[in-house]
Amino acid sequence: MFVTKVDKSKRYVVTAENAPGHVDPEWIGKVFRQGLTDGESVMRVGIADFEDGSVSALHKHGSDQIIMITEGVGICSTETEEIEVHPGDCVLFRAGELHVHGAKPGHSMSHYAVSLDPKMK
Repeated sequence: MFVTKVDKSKRYVVTAENAPGHVDPEWIGKVFRQGLTDGESVMRVGIADFEDGSVSALHKHGSDQIIMITEGVGICSTETEEIEVHPGDCVLFRAGELHVHGAKPGHSMSHYAVSLDPKMK
């Protein structure tokens, strides 16, 4: 069993150094993240806080990813569509699907993210 607590003081600013492969210079703004699983789990669960207008770069994952919006107003987009998201919305990105997610300009946004560790499948 592994137990952790969601704790804003344990979140860190996402950078290329502490999240290789997940951050590149195209990221806009600051994103704070806290992982909620240990390195032994096949699941990756975390919470991310995007400051006003902060968004990820266009990226993809090796497994499906679900994000669950908990606060604020955000945007989620793929190569073919963009949607506005609000607390309670859950978005599924398929493995290999290029996508962006983050806070809508003028708003902050927080979400939980759940995916499989591709190395552990």
